[in-house]
Amino acid sequence: MYKSMNNKKLLISFFIMILVLTGCTDKKAPVEVDDAISAASGQASSDSFNSADYEEDDNMAGPKEGTSAYELDWIEIAYNGISLYIPSEWELVDYEDADMVRYQDTQSPDCIVLAYYNDPDISKEQREDAVLFGNALIDRGYMRQGTKKGVPAVNGSNIVFKAIGTLYIEEDPYQALMYYYPVGDYGIVEALFMHANDVDNKSDRSCLEMAISTMEVDDESVPEDSKDLGIQDLGTLPVTLLDNDEMTLTVTGVVEDRLTVSIANKTDEELYLSLDAMSVNGYDVDGTWIYDLNGNEFDSSLYTVDAGSEDEIYLTASDLDTYNIKELGRVGIVFYYYGSDYKTRFRSDYLLLDMADDYEQEDYMSYEPSDDVVYQDDKIMITYEGVMDNTACFMVQNLSNERFDVSGSKISIDGEYQDNMSSATVYPGNMRMMAIDDVEVESGMTMMISFSIKDSNGSRYSTDTYSVDL
Repeated sequence: MYKSMNNKKLLISFFIMILVLTGCTDKKAPVEVDDAISAASGQASSDSFNSADYEEDDNMAGPKEGTSAYELDWIEIAYNGISLYIPSEWELVDYEDADMVRYQDTQSPDCIVLAYYNDPDISKEQREDAVLFGNALIDRGYMRQGTKKGVPAVNGSNIVFKAIGTLYIEEDPYQALMYYYPVGDYGIVEALFMHANDVDNKSDRSCLEMAISTMEVDDESVPEDSKDLGIQDLGTLPVTLLDNDEMTLTVTGVVEDRLTVSIANKTDEELYLSLDAMSVNGYDVDGTWIYDLNGNEFDSSLYTVDAGSEDEIYLTASDLDTYNIKELGRVGIVFYYYGSDYKTRFRSDYLLLDMADDYEQEDYMSYEPSDDVVYQDDKIMITYEGVMDNTACFMVQNLSNERFDVSGSKISIDGEYQDNMSSATVYPGNMRMMAIDDVEVESGMTMMISFSIKDSNGSRYSTDTYSVDL
């Protein structure tokens, strides 16, 4: 009897086998697909899967009575941005040298092969249009040799490109349905449903058809490397930070601890340029524009760019001494600008620029954090750095590839609760000193502190409370 599907985690032993798909994708030599986009009817040959499965993905209520699928337990699996149900008795084959797995039927040669690719060269526009996505896959050689037809489609609210053909495992031919899903901002998941027809123990294909009917995009399993991290490496100076119809911003050189910035306002109104974040040599710092006004030098995170003007200003940081920084090697910057209506017209990614083309971060390490680790997980490490100017200081190190905001909370000194305004924004791979402001301390006191940590998507978590001997 069919047993209802559930959300149990897959608990199958991993073992290694060699899968040879002689029709593997070859981006160096894209194969031709027979009228893949313009005229694909979606009709499979008579010995392939049901054409209804090829054209539509209406989820089935369950396996049909009398089929092999009806007799089995089913479990849900997630793989790099998609999920689907498979029979619990199918065996998992993992591969050491490729981002690929195979789920193998234990009663027949049928199998499901899942592969993941990271491809930032397929644009957001292409990923949001089924026809453009299909064209991009074909142009970039994702279609496996043996592919006969392809068709763009929509599964729920998600686009997918489907193809059909004959693929080989070792020397054995398989009828294959191939599904390509864009996941995240850069990822692509390829799902191959492989049916061996010319064998004595061939299946009735019901398990494959059931698995196909349950497949959908699973946002929770999207891998980190498929996400747009909002980081651009612009290379060595000079670099253009911005060039649009309203403003041009170019870093032309470096003088000691200052970057020289040329700025042009192409409009007939004032624009307001705001510096949102800055890093130097892997340390997040308090950046500032420096400019001349009526013969006097001013520094501020906000600079007013006069209508139709061309100016030269400078960019530096006020706390370079905190990290003993003497030389600029790599600078990171986030900025935005707005007009008189205060609406943001442009906001940059986290832009990285090097002073020389041989930059290595270890060569510019001017401050080594202490070994006194207060908190650490796989994304954040926080060390106690000591008392400076009657303020307890902690170094927040970002071990991940996304931005985090960290703040101190639930702080008490020698058992007395203290209000504070401490916080630190730390960009990927960087570190930042976080001073527990408004809490005056002395060496020898004991601080109780926990930390609130928020990622770039707004998800927040809190640590336990820790005792720190100051």
